[in-house]
Amino acid sequence: TLAGSVAGAAGSVAGSVAGAAGSVAGDAGSVAGSVAGAAGTIAHDAAGAAGTLAGSVAGAAGSVAGSVAGAAGTIAHDVAGAAGTIAHDAAGAAGTVAGSVAGSAGTIAHDVAGAAGTIAHDAAGAAGTVAGSVAGSAGTIAHDAAGAAGNVAGAAGTIAHDAAGSGRNIIHDVAGAASSVASAAGNIASGIANAAGNAANAAGHVAGDIGNTAGHIAGDVGKAAGNIIGGAANTASNVAGDVGNAAGNVAGDIGDAA
Repeated sequence: TLAGSVAGAAGSVAGSVAGAAGSVAGDAGSVAGSVAGAAGTIAHDAAGAAGTLAGSVAGAAGSVAGSVAGAAGTIAHDVAGAAGTIAHDAAGAAGTVAGSVAGSAGTIAHDVAGAAGTIAHDAAGAAGTVAGSVAGSAGTIAHDAAGAAGNVAGAAGTIAHDAAGSGRNIIHDVAGAASSVASAAGNIASGIANAAGNAANAAGHVAGDIGNTAGHIAGDVGKAAGNIIGGAANTASNVAGDVGNAAGNVAGDIGDAA
């Protein structure tokens, strides 16, 4: 029994020693596995971080390149648009000025032709009026002269008729004849003065019409010149405004791109 107990105790000690050794070996293996796993995790994380960083750098570079390209395209687009706008406005301004010049020239030509026609018409009317007045005055003079001659002849006949009568009748008839002659002379002078007045009136009308027409022509010329100058100034202002606007847009796009 004692020998069995000693042998059992020895076996138990040997088993405990062997179990402790096995436990130590297991713990060492566990530690080695943990170290290997940690190393693998660190390597995996390092590789993932490197890939993520490379992707981020590449994406940032692509974003910057895209922004630069987009800004360049925007600037080119705005510059081209501004150039087109300037060209369009310049062409429109030139067309407006040309139209104004042509319209003004046509208006001036029309007014000059109308003024010439009015002057010719008034001159012809004045000439006709003068001729009519002269003819009328000549007819009046002839009529008055004939009447005076008739009065003189009548007076002579009356004198001859009354010669056989009293001297009083002769004196009366001579006085009547003299009065008739004086009346005829007055009529002749009045006709001449009337003709001269008509001629002066006609001349005054012609001069007034010429002055009026000249004033209208000068006014139309001034108005046309004012329209041309005003249109050119307005167009120049519009072109300058478009250039400034385009330059501002380009500067703004450059600033945005930067």
